[in-house]
Amino acid sequence: MLQHQFLGPVFGYTTANETTLWLRGYQGKKAFVRYRQESSPWCMHDNFTLIDFLDYAGVCTLPFALPDQQLHVEALLLDANCQAPGPDDRRWTTDLSKVTGSVSPAPADKKQGIEFLFGSCAHRGYGPLRQGDKVFETMIRHKHHLDSDFFLMAGDQVYADHPINKVIPLFPLLGANRAPKKTEQYFERYRNDFSRKNLRQVLAQLPVYMMFDDHEVVNNWGGYWYRQPEKTGKGKYHPTTLQRGMTAYLAYQALHSDRFSKQSPTDLAARLSVAGEAKQSWSYQFSCGLADFFVLDARTERTAPQTKTDPNGDAAMMLSKETEEQLIAFMQQKDVPEAELRYKFIVSPVPIAPDTNHDVNKDEHRIDTWRSYPKQRERILKACKKVPLRPVFLGGDLHLSTCLTIRSREDEMFEVPTIVSSALNWVIFGIQRESKKNFALRKIEQGTLVQDMADLKRNPLNRTGEFYVDGFNQMASCMKNNYMKISVTAEEIVATIYEAEDGSVHGTPWVFSKARLRGQA
Repeated sequence: MLQHQFLGPVFGYTTANETTLWLRGYQGKKAFVRYRQESSPWCMHDNFTLIDFLDYAGVCTLPFALPDQQLHVEALLLDANCQAPGPDDRRWTTDLSKVTGSVSPAPADKKQGIEFLFGSCAHRGYGPLRQGDKVFETMIRHKHHLDSDFFLMAGDQVYADHPINKVIPLFPLLGANRAPKKTEQYFERYRNDFSRKNLRQVLAQLPVYMMFDDHEVVNNWGGYWYRQPEKTGKGKYHPTTLQRGMTAYLAYQALHSDRFSKQSPTDLAARLSVAGEAKQSWSYQFSCGLADFFVLDARTERTAPQTKTDPNGDAAMMLSKETEEQLIAFMQQKDVPEAELRYKFIVSPVPIAPDTNHDVNKDEHRIDTWRSYPKQRERILKACKKVPLRPVFLGGDLHLSTCLTIRSREDEMFEVPTIVSSALNWVIFGIQRESKKNFALRKIEQGTLVQDMADLKRNPLNRTGEFYVDGFNQMASCMKNNYMKISVTAEEIVATIYEAEDGSVHGTPWVFSKARLRGQA
């Protein structure tokens, strides 16, 4: 399906000096790229490589030769044995394969404020029901893709474990959460979703940073599934399932990140050869203006989660020890003058808070959230108490957008903000915020976070742990399809929810001052 489709351009990792360009072609074809800034003459990029085992996706790095000017890019997909076009070849004006895009450089000033779009869970929709391209049309209509520095997508960009169906509404849900049996089937889902008209326009004009959650492989997967072949060696638990999902993820989402864009096809193939063993984290970092970002892989390194009956549950880890140490080091800003402290954003596709109680009684292969990894979460939050500027957590997954604060009973000035943005598009409904007991939907827990195994049995109001959730904004919680725009200045962070249907502002924008991140009133 859509095998013979030329996709892109997509702009990935972008600095003040260069940007990463992604394209997808197909067998027997070769991609050619020309670029320029403003009125400068066109230049050719030599030898753009389409990688066959990554569904003929490829990347290259293009320079911003002139400061603060947009880079305009055009690409052609021609027969592999044709004569290469020059920068002024007539084929640039006549060939129907041409795709175009333009991108602005990131701020060169490391103290400059930034604005970025934020969202997760971009289901493609079924039949006429909540088509997945609507939210991107809204972004374009309000020009939010043109006045932002980048787009951060925090998981479930593609529901690879849901079938493609554009005719019979809802019926495909009966086949949802089933892992494709072939890598080509994963590629099909990506080709279908990345071909959406409005999404293509957004990604052709705004740098994007992505991280998978579960549906890029199969619902609620964790790395420990694939490290216990004697227990979990069949079907969705077979290592080849993870390898197939990660191959498609690398091709379409990770390849244009700084971590992978400059690796050779040989190195990329070597990584994929062990992807099914779930041994390598896909986490990465980037910076923009006055902020740094640590984007977590919250799936691959997981051990079996804590359950109510698991005597070893307190040792459960969502992140490896190495990644946890890297994260804590990322937050620290030793010997940095107060005026030069940088914002630190930590992206966890599975939100670090709030907890949801929908998985309390489920078996270990379905418990999916940070509440089942409480000791590691507690260590991370305790580390937040020791840094000069508290981090800001960003998450998705819940099919709910909201802003809240994690607080400490031992330090009344301790506040760690958590911003959750979801869903860009979902076909039915999402989570309930403060729902009635025994209602069908999963529910948010307000109050004390789970700190040990015994807490799984207790009502949040009866727990005695140090950290608790506070500050749900009644007006700013949104269950409709939506996206956020987050503004970061030297003084404060402002998060605004926009409804996907018409771009109207939902509720009241959430504001958090930098002084509060420093522990000051």
